[in-house]
Amino acid sequence: MEQTDEETRIAIAPLPTLPIPKGNAGPSMLSHLLVSKFDDHQPFYRQVQIFKRQNLEIAEYSILATCKLHDVEPFAYLSKIFFIIPDFPANQLHTLLPGQK
Repeated sequence: MEQTDEETRIAIAPLPTLPIPKGNAGPSMLSHLLVSKFDDHQPFYRQVQIFKRQNLEIAEYSILATCKLHDVEPFAYLSKIFFIIPDFPANQLHTLLPGQK
């Protein structure tokens, strides 16, 4: 069977769900940030410097902006979230963001 360009349809799969809606960071990036911060004791500003060397530009402010915006102490919040995430449904991770009820 021969197809012409008018008959060919391209289907685009939906994007995978991300832990932070409208965010660019996937689960692996967020996990890396948390492990680097709390297990490897790398401050966020140093992580930003490491990412810049790898040509990945992220603002240090963007890492903590959501916590600060909602008057949440980042260490306490992330420490709690770090233990909740493994058993939390992936499609509900956005409910864990500061300011969500």
